Amino acid sequence: EEKLDSSLRSLLKRIDKTFHHFPLNASNHDFRDEKGWNYFIHFSRAADVERWRKQLEKTLGEVNAEISVLKDAKEACERAYEAKALPHDVTTENLSIREVRRQFEVVRDPVEHSLNDENLLIEKCRSILKNKCEAAYDKLSILEDIRQKLEIDLQDKTEALRIDIDQIELTERSTGLSHKP
Repeated sequence: EEKLDSSLRSLLKRIDKTFHHFPLNASNHDFRDEKGWNYFIHFSRAADVERWRKQLEKTLGEVNAEISVLKDAKEACERAYEAKALPHDVTTENLSIREVRRQFEVVRDPVEHSLNDENLLIEKCRSILKNKCEAAYDKLSILEDIRQKLEIDLQDKTEALRIDIDQIELTERSTGLSHKP
């Protein structure tokens, strides 16, 4: 990555020098015949790819931060859901014991109503927490899929930038080139 940035900086200097020598009143035809035109086209593309690469890095960082926050929230939600298990078990057991006693006493009192209300409230809280945990899991799946696509795109942009820089650095004296009529 540092090599990429330093290559881009050196390229900028080289292209500035190249275009500094072109006369301002040159016709388009003359300008396109110069080898500098190819530098301009490739450099412009390299600059665009670099801009998009930096934007992808920024977006990837934001997605990673969002994933981290969402994971923490999901874990807190799961802990809260698990914390409601004991009160739910206790009220359910108390209601079961009272149900057995009702066979002999045939009485309903305010304590039983209170236990029923508490049990309903705990079940409602657990249901809400469970739904939130499932929604967080779904969102995490989507965000991780997005992160994977961003990472692939970032790798592709980095590779494209390397190729563009290699093309810009080619000259007439570069090795491995052959001039064909």
